[in-house]
Amino acid sequence: MFHRFLNFIESKKGFYWSVSIISTLSALLRLVNISFPSSRVFDEVYSPVFAWKLIHGQSYFDIHPVLAELSHGLGLVLFGDTPLGWRMSPWVWGIIFCWATAFVAYLLTNRRLTGVLAVLLVSLDTTYFVYGRTGLPDMFLLSQIALSVAFFLASTRAKNLKSATFYALISGIFIGNVISTKWLGIAILGVIWSWIIIYLSVAQLQKRGMFQGVEILLPRIKGWLYPIFFLILPFLIYFIWLIPMLIWPADISQQGAPADIWGKIVWWHTSVWNYNVHLTATHPYSSKWWQWPFVIHPVLFFWEQSDGGRRVINATGNVFLWWGGLVALIASLFSLLYKFRPKVLWLIISALGFWLPWIKIGRIAFNYHYFETLFFEIILLSLILTKLLDHPKYRPFVVGFFVLIFLSFVLLYPEATGMLIPKSIPTINFFFPY
Repeated sequence: MFHRFLNFIESKKGFYWSVSIISTLSALLRLVNISFPSSRVFDEVYSPVFAWKLIHGQSYFDIHPVLAELSHGLGLVLFGDTPLGWRMSPWVWGIIFCWATAFVAYLLTNRRLTGVLAVLLVSLDTTYFVYGRTGLPDMFLLSQIALSVAFFLASTRAKNLKSATFYALISGIFIGNVISTKWLGIAILGVIWSWIIIYLSVAQLQKRGMFQGVEILLPRIKGWLYPIFFLILPFLIYFIWLIPMLIWPADISQQGAPADIWGKIVWWHTSVWNYNVHLTATHPYSSKWWQWPFVIHPVLFFWEQSDGGRRVINATGNVFLWWGGLVALIASLFSLLYKFRPKVLWLIISALGFWLPWIKIGRIAFNYHYFETLFFEIILLSLILTKLLDHPKYRPFVVGFFVLIFLSFVLLYPEATGMLIPKSIPTINFFFPY
């Protein structure tokens, strides 16, 4: 029976049905209490506020590129400067993130089961869940990363040059969107080019008789298009997205920038760089890079105590998922000592590429800076779980693992949605106090 279910998921129909059901249920669950509280929480005092000013031609200064604001445009245009308006766009991008994650895992492995496992895991993480219903740009950033990788992988499996070129072009646009949302997104260039370098190296080594069983998965486009689509185009997109900040009715010249276009560009980049380099501010819910994978010191968005109980919005990670992702990363790293697998090496490089730079970054940081690393860890974890499900004797362990993740999600759900929790129910945050 279980074997037949897995076979159904591997079918095209089963894949689309599974991803549709999972992403729809996740979206519906994220709608619960989405307008609560009516006040802004955490960093909602930034991006939605700046986006509203941008739409109405009011001057502002933000340390993130303008696409971080524009990502909120849909919700604000439809629902105005209201709690629903602040949070609806991240809710939509959360749905897109689910679908993009499924296709990244599927295109990477050519296993639809892996895609379904990946979308199930991202849907059960409570930090992704909270950020997918709060007025912050992080879910948009994640969706653009997943989309850029998905279209890049599609270009490696395209059946003809025309399709591959189209997919590579779209990937380059999304790469530009990533960089245009947050500067930390520039690591996406390392993600894309590490894949290219790994497979170009393998292709050269195959000429010497090595790695003969490894399939070469490079974008099936003209070689001269690689730097155009995956380097020049992204930065062109980045500068295109600067235009609203430069020529809008109330542009940054009102914040002290020079009046000429080039002067504005230099002034803004210099100001943002100096802000981040010299930032000494602290925050009660900030955390260190090494704390993130262990879910130590999460971000508390909201707390309200009353006679009837408490309402909490707490961006705590799903402990079993985050720990599982870290185990998957470490296990995959050691597995390369026994067998070279380019895809696994690429996932490890991608995960560490977003994470390890924070060792040297001195400015204040939060657990959401681990989101991109977690994304690639989840893909790694999905690969491992797929392999385990291929062997009947390991299936009970996989089912048990998902039961733990699901129970963790259920326990944290009230504190992810601001539901009224009676006083008789203790705080559910495992053993990590906030």
